Amino acid sequence: MTAPVWVEEFLAAIRRGVAEGAMDAFEGRFAEDAEYYTSPQLAPLRGRDAILAHLEKQIGGQRDMRGMTEVLNVTGMTALVRWRASYVLRADDSVQHYDALILYDFAAPGVCLRRRSWAVQWAETPLP
Repeated sequence: MTAPVWVEEFLAAIRRGVAEGAMDAFEGRFAEDAEYYTSPQLAPLRGRDAILAHLEKQIGGQRDMRGMTEVLNVTGMTALVRWRASYVLRADDSVQHYDALILYDFAAPGVCLRRRSWAVQWAETPLP
């Protein structure tokens, strides 16, 4: 599927931020009152500051991140994205592999209002 340029730019910024630990990549990417669901079973993080603090902590605990995104669908201001990632946890040097579906609702092009994630850990080899 060909996604709007602003969706691809948003995802590129998020991938850069996660892979490089570049917190500046997240600047302006979340609405002030954004909600960030890490799991359907958990309450969301609420507000840009809480989301950025979570991302900084999460990214700081990882190294050797490799990830890819695939836009599956865009309808209006909502994008369904597949995110695959492999990384090493700094705490114990364990290799983690994830495959997730993420639904992004945007307040404006490139500004996420709500992120909902369904992730599955898998035991395959890391991404190339």
